Amino acid sequence: MNSTNIKDVVNQMAQIKNQIKGTQNTNNGIGNSFSTLLNKTIGEVNNDALNAEKAVENYVTGKSDNLHQTLITLEKSDVSFKMMMEVRKKLLTAYQEIMRLQI
Repeated sequence: MNSTNIKDVVNQMAQIKNQIKGTQNTNNGIGNSFSTLLNKTIGEVNNDALNAEKAVENYVTGKSDNLHQTLITLEKSDVSFKMMMEVRKKLLTAYQEIMRLQI
């Protein structure tokens, strides 16, 4: 997994978040809770990626000799990243579908 790809996706998610933040309905608080959930989830995926990067760095430099834990950390990061991408794809599809609706 390339860290520049992760950073690009995180930047795209931040742009989407800003677009959502600009159009959210603050009358009933639903937009705020969605925005908070989205921010929290993106942060967790980012933390998983940083932890995986640190685990690989520790293994390569000899600070850690636990290959299994390093691979588990990498796999956890990969799965959470893939899940975030699938959620992003679903959100974009739903947004496009809403935009196609005629009023």
